[in-house]
Formats: sequence, C-alpha cells, structure tokens
Amino acid sequence: MNQFELLTILPGTLTEDEVRAVNSTVTSMIKEKGAQTVESEEMGKRRLAYPMKKIRYGYYQSFIFDLPREVVAELQKRLLLLPEVLRFMIQGFSPEKRAAKRQWQERRASSAIHTGGDGTRAMADKTEAGVSPSESFARASESASLEQTAKKEERGHVDMKEIDKKLDEILDSSLTDV
Repeated sequence: MNQFELLTILPGTLTEDEVRAVNSTVTSMIKEKGAQTVESEEMGKRRLAYPMKKIRYGYYQSFIFDLPREVVAELQKRLLLLPEVLRFMIQGFSPEKRAAKRQWQERRASSAIHTGGDGTRAMADKTEAGVSPSESFARASESASLEQTAKKEERGHVDMKEIDKKLDEILDSSLTDV
C-alpha cells in the first residue's frame, strides 16, 4: 500500500455544515476503496487563484490515506462525479518531505521583510538579538543610498556631443554595409 494525499477545493458558497457533509462523503469514499486510516486536515476558506465557475473563494481540505496504486484511478472517477468538488488533486505522500517543507516555512516565517518609503527593501531576522527591525531597516536603507551615490560617481559626466558623434558613426557604418 502506498500513502497518498488528496487535496479538495469546495465552493466558498457552501455553509460550514454542507462542507462537513461533503468532507465526510469523501472520507467514506476513501474508506470504501480499502483505506484503513484517513487523516483529514481543514485548511480553511481561501481566495482562489482564479475564478472557477464564477466562484472566487473555496474551502480547502487535505486527506492523507493508504491505498493500493490501482485503486486510486477508481477513486478519481468517483470524485469527478461529486458536483460539490470544484477541484481535487491526488499525489503521493511522503512524511519526510512534509516535515522538511514545514521547517522551511517556519524559517521563512521567522524572517520579515520591511519596505521603506523610497521603495528600498531590507530583510531583518526576528531572532536577531539586540537589533530592532526598524534599526535594521535604517542600516539597510543607508547602505542602499550609499551604493546609489557611488554608482552615480562611477559613471562620470557624459557629454551630449560625444553621444551624437557616436550615433552618427554607428548610423554611417550601417549605411555603408547595405
């Protein structure tokens, strides 16, 4: 038996009771196919990436279960017949990959991005001791402004006559090639 994860999206127009009823129907369908354990996790109501059947919000639900690979196709056919399910996806499940993904998400959540009024961005680590996010942002915006002034000084002064001269040379050379 292989472990699988099923993600379903139900319309946001359903009530909480209707969502529970559909989720219990899906759970019973999975158990009918021979799964002994079915873990389910409600992921809540979220905005969809794009409207589906003129619906902008949906209830996300995740199911983890053990089934033989041959039975998964039959389960997919049964899920297609449920009119309440907007979309679903069945994929192989690996607990190790999920643990690694959660660790990555926790590390990502522990750092915050601060944006200044001039559009510059600074990354501040929340766990950094002794430095507040505003101080970190001030340091980063200072260094960004110093870099910008250094780049301007490197460029030097450009004369418009020199630019015109170079353009004329380029255009003349392209005309002689034709």
